[in-house]
Amino acid sequence: MRSPAQGVRRDQVRGAMVRALRQWLDTHELPAIVTAVLGVIIALSVLIVVGGYLLVTP
Repeated sequence: MRSPAQGVRRDQVRGAMVRALRQWLDTHELPAIVTAVLGVIIALSVLIVVGGYLLVTP
């Protein structure tokens, strides 16, 4: 059973994460966000293609 202190601590951590994310979004704005999303998509695509190629080649 969880103590009330654990719930409070979890809420504090969640609040800190939300504040950090909002602060990051305020400072980096849209171009950086778009670049990051495209970078992740491209990296995952390359990983899937290269991984698939390595799996099917003898």
